[in-house]
Amino acid sequence: MLYFPGQITIAKGPMFAGKSKLLIRIVRTHGSQSSLVFKAGIDTRYLGAGAICSHDGESTPAVPVGTNLDQIVKGVEQWIARWRCPPGNLLVVVDEVQFMGPEIVDVARRLMDLGVCTVFAGLDLDFRGDPFGSMYDLTQLAHTVINLRADCRVCGAPATMTQRLIDGSPARRDSPLVQVGGPESYEARCANCHSVPEE
Repeated sequence: MLYFPGQITIAKGPMFAGKSKLLIRIVRTHGSQSSLVFKAGIDTRYLGAGAICSHDGESTPAVPVGTNLDQIVKGVEQWIARWRCPPGNLLVVVDEVQFMGPEIVDVARRLMDLGVCTVFAGLDLDFRGDPFGSMYDLTQLAHTVINLRADCRVCGAPATMTQRLIDGSPARRDSPLVQVGGPESYEARCANCHSVPEE
């Protein structure tokens, strides 16, 4: 993958589509010394908040970010000042963007203005099938959008949806929006097999 200064790349899709695995591969290819990796601190699955982890066990260290998203810009500015390198040499990776507030869009613009290459990844749709967080707005800023798909756990077709399960049954529409989990709580499904009961 080629990057140019200020480029924004979005990797989006349902759970189990390989978003985190893609980010890990990008960081390894670019080099950890010239990459800054962040993720939503709410995601503590697998190795905790301090790493991006794929479902099959690959990982790379990451800085957990809470509600203060300015932490990302400050980290980038400190890196640029410390290494005195052109910002275009730095790759910033941000995972689980759907959990971050609307301020992430402003962060993306500021990183673009600094000339930093940034890759954001996250779920584009929530378990109800509605746009999740600021992913849609980020996609509108992006120079490159990577649409990832999984395999539907029911029929094997390309999956674009994330099915939340409670005791093995589809979660109702009025279930809480955010519930961090893995294969015990979620499946990838195609639109035909995805279900959100109203009651």
